[in-house]
Amino acid sequence: DGAAPGRGAWTPFAEFSPEWQALQAARRIQTQTYFIDLPCWAQSEEEDDSPDTQDESQALLLRATRMDNSDTLWDHLFEDESQQTALPSALAHYFAQLRGDASGDALNRQREAFMARWIGWAMQQNNGDVLVVCGGWHAPALAKMWRECPQKINKPELPSLADAVTGCYLTPYSEKR
Repeated sequence: DGAAPGRGAWTPFAEFSPEWQALQAARRIQTQTYFIDLPCWAQSEEEDDSPDTQDESQALLLRATRMDNSDTLWDHLFEDESQQTALPSALAHYFAQLRGDASGDALNRQREAFMARWIGWAMQQNNGDVLVVCGGWHAPALAKMWRECPQKINKPELPSLADAVTGCYLTPYSEKR
């Protein structure tokens, strides 16, 4: 039919998803939101031989805490309702320990460079009044990387593919489905 090939992604968010909660809060206070992750169609497909430091770090944490698996560790560290006031600092410490100084694999480096440009641009637009909702693995790197962006940043543009239709779709869903 002559239609251009397409490449897209859908992102399912449950009511409890941090991203969904952030979108709802932003709507309540009437502030702008942006999806800052590198779209799937722009991600490199090159092979990466970087060591998987996340698995090594996770294994060390499991041994140190005598937990059977990462789900049990997560529940033990973060799902105790009585510890909610300490949650932000506990999560920051956990992901800093999990990631350490590792730069991540090629795909994560590519994604984080894109996210850092968005953060730098948003900080420049909003005098530092910016909230970033991202995976905890990325937070330690992004906290450093956006500061390395040039003083003046144009709004990042979404990469496009020649001769292809691209798109991302936010899809709310419930566990009950």
